This record gives sequence, structure tokens and C-alpha cells, in this order.
Amino acid sequence: MTSSISLNTSQRIQWQQAQSTHNNIIESSSFAAEIKEDSPSSNAINNSRVSHRISNIDPQAIKMLYSQIKTEADAQLNDSNSDNKELKAFDYLQNNIDAIVDYPIEVEIQPDEINAAILYNSLGINYLDVKRIEMRMDLLEEAKGDVSENVKSGAITKKEGAALSEQIQDHQDSLFDQKQALIERKSITESEEALFKQLKMSQVSY
Repeated sequence: MTSSISLNTSQRIQWQQAQSTHNNIIESSSFAAEIKEDSPSSNAINNSRVSHRISNIDPQAIKMLYSQIKTEADAQLNDSNSDNKELKAFDYLQNNIDAIVDYPIEVEIQPDEINAAILYNSLGINYLDVKRIEMRMDLLEEAKGDVSENVKSGAITKKEGAALSEQIQDHQDSLFDQKQALIERKSITESEEALFKQLKMSQVSY
């Protein structure tokens, strides 16, 4: 899946300013960039190998996206229930988890992420892919809270809640491993080339 990358005029100017102290060489697979003092350092990159967060994701945006996915998943489950069987809270929660795992998350570089994206990509770490993984992990965390609320309300049993929470944790563990693989440069993704191309075009335009 190709990442959605958006760099408006203001972002291009910020990106260009981040490059102003040195001439940078951008190639198809790597480029070097000088970053302003308030940007993440190489030590920060190393620390990210064991930390939870790299990207800057608005918690409210996650809640809104979670609500959207949940609404769509509930509607899809109702529409596919051709046998008109009784659907319970467990069914909706299970379907919601599956929907989060498969949902095509679109990510963009926000203005306050430009320097970080340049730095990570200069070290061969695709910022957009890491951000997408972190967003999916956050969405699963919202689902985990939803499961807990349903257990408290009695909509599902503690046993059902434990089973769903275990599924969520398994998905989060898998996503964390994927994130670490990206940070440790164990794989190269197609969106990496797209990001390099977009940044190169932004530099040429100004």
C-alpha cells in the first residue's frame, strides 16, 4: 500500500529551511540532511529502539478515527448478517478488532514532524511506515478500552473480555515487532521511495 504524503507550501518552506545550512544529496535510497537544533538527535533515534513513541499523533484524531472504523465495522457486520442471527456485543467487538487490523490507514507528515521525518529517513528509517504502525497500535488500545467498558457494564463476560484483550495484545505485539524491524532496518517498503520522491520534488520547486 502506497502512503499518502502531503506537503503544502508552508511545509515545503520548513523543509527547505531545514536544509539551508548544507547542500544535501538526495538519491533513490538515501539522503543526508542537516537538522535544526530542536530536531531529534542520533541518540533519540537509538532510544527509539526501545521506546513506545516516534511519531506525533493527536490522541483526539485517534479517537475520531476509531469511532469511524467502529461505525463502519458495525454497519458491515449488520449488512453481512444474512441469516439474521442475534448479534451480541462480543460479535461487534471481535469484528471491530478485525477491522482495525485490516483498515487502510493513511498517514501524512504534519508541519511539526518534517524535521523528524527527514532525520529518520536520512538514517534509512521510513517515518511514514512507523507512524502508520503506531496509529494502528493506538487504535487497538482504544479497542482494548472498549472491551474493558463492556466487561464492566456486563455486556460481555470476563472470560470473553479476556479472550478479546489477548487478541488485541497479540496484534499489538506483532505491530511492535514490525516497528522494531523498520527501526533496525530489516526491511525496505514501497512508501520509502515515494517519500524520497516527494521531498526531492519539494526541494526542486524552491
